[in-house]
Amino acid sequence: DAELITAARPEVIFMTFTTRAQADRLQKRTGIPVVALQYGDFSGQRKILYQSMELMASILGKEERAAALITYIEDSIRELEQRTREITHSHAPRVYIGGVSYRGARGITSTEPHYPPFAFVNAENVAAQIHPKTINPIQGTYIDKEQLILWNPETLFVDLFSQHLVRPDLQPGSPLSGTLSALQKGEVYGLLSYNNYATNYETLLVNAWYVGKVLYPEAFEEIRIPEKADEIFETFLGNPVYHQVAASEHGGFRKLAAPMP
Repeated sequence: DAELITAARPEVIFMTFTTRAQADRLQKRTGIPVVALQYGDFSGQRKILYQSMELMASILGKEERAAALITYIEDSIRELEQRTREITHSHAPRVYIGGVSYRGARGITSTEPHYPPFAFVNAENVAAQIHPKTINPIQGTYIDKEQLILWNPETLFVDLFSQHLVRPDLQPGSPLSGTLSALQKGEVYGLLSYNNYATNYETLLVNAWYVGKVLYPEAFEEIRIPEKADEIFETFLGNPVYHQVAASEHGGFRKLAAPMP
């Protein structure tokens, strides 16, 4: 709402998921400079994300802050890859994330074929086989349950925001429980919700460390996830808020299913 934005009296407006024409129109209506940004991502468009951060920083006079944050992200990703690179030479664990939220909670068939935490720890995302034309980063990407059965991942991760929709598929007696080895072995884990309308990059990075700890416990033996999560949250947000996240309705990192008898 252009009038409400104007009433807030900002000195500059940053706008994403837009076109040049839309940004120009908002600027004309508000009389406030509008800067259109490309959102980027943690997959193939990390440089675009960094360029947008640097552009914002140059306008706000926060160049040192942007540089420090970009360095922190790159160092963290590099360490994740280094910790897991040698282990996965012989066998990369086959993994899947379900219940990925897009404008609300979704079921087990909602996934992310290019889920960055899997890539950062050299795990094999079984959904990466999905044809690029069927991947929709805005509306979400969905598979059939039969396809999940065929892929049969060794470890299953679930977006905790959607756990109430996913839970029936994890219960004994469900079609998946009799076929997925991850369910039979109890290798099902909850991840923090990172995406609703757009990505929370700090949460995505926290998830990557937890995924690494689950898949390669020896390589991450000294890492305490609550402490690592707080380090990342504090770096991004200024406060170590993992305890607040864990105490919320959806809860923190945890195992979601026990091995079946």
